[in-house]
Formats: sequence, C-alpha cells, structure tokens
Amino acid sequence: MSIRFKVISVEETAYVTNSSTRPQKSLQIQEDKTRILCTVHLRDDWINTPVFANDIVNIIGTFDKGICTVDNTSGIIILHPDNLVSSTHVADSFKCLRRAVLQDQIKASSETTKPLVYGSIIHEAFQEALSKMDFSTEYLEGIIQTLVQRHIEQLYCIDITPADAIVDLREKVCLLQAWASVFVAPEPSIFSFMADHCGSTDAKPKVCINKVLDIEEHVWSPTYGLKGNIDATVQVKIEQPDEPTRTLIVPLEVKTGKNTSLMNHRAQTMLYTLMMSDRYDVDVQCGMLYYVDAKESIRVRALRNEIRGLIMGRNELAKWLKTRNGLPEMIRSERDCQNCYAADSCFVYHKVLPL
Repeated sequence: MSIRFKVISVEETAYVTNSSTRPQKSLQIQEDKTRILCTVHLRDDWINTPVFANDIVNIIGTFDKGICTVDNTSGIIILHPDNLVSSTHVADSFKCLRRAVLQDQIKASSETTKPLVYGSIIHEAFQEALSKMDFSTEYLEGIIQTLVQRHIEQLYCIDITPADAIVDLREKVCLLQAWASVFVAPEPSIFSFMADHCGSTDAKPKVCINKVLDIEEHVWSPTYGLKGNIDATVQVKIEQPDEPTRTLIVPLEVKTGKNTSLMNHRAQTMLYTLMMSDRYDVDVQCGMLYYVDAKESIRVRALRNEIRGLIMGRNELAKWLKTRNGLPEMIRSERDCQNCYAADSCFVYHKVLPL
C-alpha cells in the first residue's frame, strides 16, 4: 500500500553496513492526511532520485517507528505522483529522455508511412476480433474492409487505393488466425507455449486466453503516477511444470513490427502490470506481448530489479515534465538522431536554447 507524503527537507547522510560507510539521502516527510512526520532513507540506486523539499511523493514500503528504507531490495518512491506519465513515454525515455519530454510537451509524431497505416489497421482488426472471440475469415475480412474506409485519408497520403490496401491486409488474416488457434481457447494445449522475455532456461509456460475483460482500456494509476491505454485486458490460464494451474488477469500488448528485441515494448508491458495491479487491486504478475508479423508471443514477467529501473526512469521523466524548465541533454547519436521522428523539434529547441 502506498502512502502520500510532502517532503519537508532533504539531507545527504550516511549509514554503516558490513563495517563500511555508505551514502544515503534522508528525507523528512509529512503524511498528507495525518500530518505525522516520518523519515525515509534512499539507498543504493534510489539515492539519485531528483527529490527536493516541497515535492509530493508516494512511498511504498514498511515503516518501523516512523522510519522507512527504500533500497534495491525493498520499497519504492514515486516522485510527483499527481503527474500521470504515459507508460509509452517512460518506456521510450530509456533510449532518449529528451525525445520523451518533447513527445509529451508538443506531441511530436512520425510521418505517415505504409507500415504505420497498415499496422494501425491490423492492430484494430485484432482487437475487434479478440473482443468477439471470432477470428473467422469472414469476420476478419469484414472488419478490414470497414477499417480501410475509416483510414482512407491516411491511405491516400501514402498513395495507396482502398482496393490495394484490402488485398495487402487480407494476407495478414492467416497470421491472426494461426495465433488465435493456439492461444484463444478454454484450456492450454500442447502447442500453446510462450517464450519468456528473460530468456529463462526453465520450461516454457503453456498459456491460453479464455476471457476478454476489456479492449483499449484507459488506465490511470495515481499510486505509481502512470497512465496508458492497454490493448486488451484478458484472463489467462497458465500451466507450468511442478506448479498448479493458475488463472490470472494480465495485459496483452500487440505489436505489428517484426523486431521482437525492442526493450521499450517489454518495459511498456511491465508498466501495464503495475497499473493493472493498482486498478484491480490484484497481484498482476506478468503481461503478454504478441508480435503479429514475427509470429511470436512473449510472456513479460514483472521482476523487482526491472520494475525498480522503470520507476526510476519514470521519476526522472516526471521531474522534467513537472518543472518544464528546459530539456534534457541531446544524446548526439548520428544513427538514432537521423531516424528520430522528433528530430526537427529537437534541433529547433537546441538552436534556440543551446545548453
């Protein structure tokens, strides 16, 4: 359970562990409701949290006589929790924090391209079919025809006729049907194995989706200071060797690209597990990633070490979005900057407000 506090003071102190003295950041904080004063010690990686007096924080941890320690093994601090940060922006910030800030402030977006438009249509078609649990050829082709008309302006922007788009998109129907035949079922089958995002050497779990709870669910999490749209909230049944069969509520994220190694996709899915845990008050232990073109499904587990890094990244991004005082430094990577959709905005700001 998280508790909301106002930071009264911040002090650089030290503590002794294993006969060695190590630095820590000590916060005197006041509980929002009771006005009781407490102390929080930020240690290990958390010592770099950009927290100052008068900031609002959420503390998730154990208090003993008014003292809580947040370190690599226990506890979490959420900075500026009232600033709900997009989980997509948090995931993107690890590649370039400056781009994530620009994306939030001026809504920078990429150009309209064939993969982008086709991806959007397939994404929506999958959600429609999943919501009805109907992946028949007739139903999917009917959805595609409707969606092509809905995206007709974007298709004309890339000089593709609706008829050509329908022909191209029908080729994707078999990919969706193949996935559904394996994973959309009342019980897991001998074929419904799902890879683990950590590359675990343990036996792959067998997973099936037996119920859809929501599609494109917009979730706000004041506990973690996050917000986002979850492609699908589903009920799954998971079977693993030497473990009882479990029924869980998990987020399902759909990607239409072929690159399954992008860490921001896994980070985004992991953040969704936190948001759903807050929304439904249940322990959401994992999420699912489905890559349509790559024909791959991945289970993304919510691991403490990775969650810690994501929350730290979220806190850093929240600081920039809260203060709106300048921009993070440019990464100055020729390859990344050349292909960045926010490059024009980034360079304009750099010309006007050089560091």
